[in-house]
Amino acid sequence: MATLNLGRIKPVFQGAYNNSTAYVVDDIVTFGNETFICILASTGNATSNATYWTKLAAKGTDGTDVGTTLTTQGDILYRDASGLQRLPKGTAGQVLKMNAGATAPEYGTLSSDYVKIATQTVSSAVASINFDNSVVDFSTYKSLVVVFSGVSFASDGGDLGMRLSSNNGSSLINCTGQTTYNQMNGSSSGSDNNHGFHPFSVDTESDNDDGFSGQATITSFSSGNWSYSWGFSVNQHQNGDYYRYENACVHQENSQPNYIRFYEFGSGQNIDQGEFILYGRK
Repeated sequence: MATLNLGRIKPVFQGAYNNSTAYVVDDIVTFGNETFICILASTGNATSNATYWTKLAAKGTDGTDVGTTLTTQGDILYRDASGLQRLPKGTAGQVLKMNAGATAPEYGTLSSDYVKIATQTVSSAVASINFDNSVVDFSTYKSLVVVFSGVSFASDGGDLGMRLSSNNGSSLINCTGQTTYNQMNGSSSGSDNNHGFHPFSVDTESDNDDGFSGQATITSFSSGNWSYSWGFSVNQHQNGDYYRYENACVHQENSQPNYIRFYEFGSGQNIDQGEFILYGRK
């Protein structure tokens, strides 16, 4: 019985192209990350020769080797106009943001109009809390705010005072001001025009172990005149009363303040606990 040669009934994968191999129709090879099929038997004819080979699968555009682009822990991959790029990690406290041209990410300091400048915590008795000219900066900030909390004195009945200086504490500025208070759970109230830089006496020791809190704001409202205002609320546990104190003062000074002091005004007691945080408002 005669034998009928039907030829190949399926393609045969031959691996990577070899110039010395004899290829026949339907052999499949790879070369240059692409795939070709033989359409005419031959030896030594490159896959680029369309007489003998037809391309089955073309490769895409070469990309960036991410493994060699990202070289250091914390690197971030991003794309610029030419391709994938490496952004090295920033330093402690920096944030990821867009550059000035809004074309690529970068690390930098987050801009804010309300900035935390310095913190002082009282863990043992001190005569005063002082912020000097290394942090009191009115050239950068239009106003400064000191937030205080958990403040108490060595014994009951201390007066919290705040005064400014324009010569870094060598001398403290006197001013004209007023203090007022209101009892939040009753009808008691009062005012005093003589105390320009401290509120009324408050119980802050055994009657109020948690201390008191509030804030002081220092700002300029006209050329050569400096003002500050503050307020805090006190819980007097002995009587179960709640008070709100407000103090305002105007400084007639041509030189801007560069120093802030908090202290006990009445009897010179030490401040024995509390936290004072200085913020700047641009």
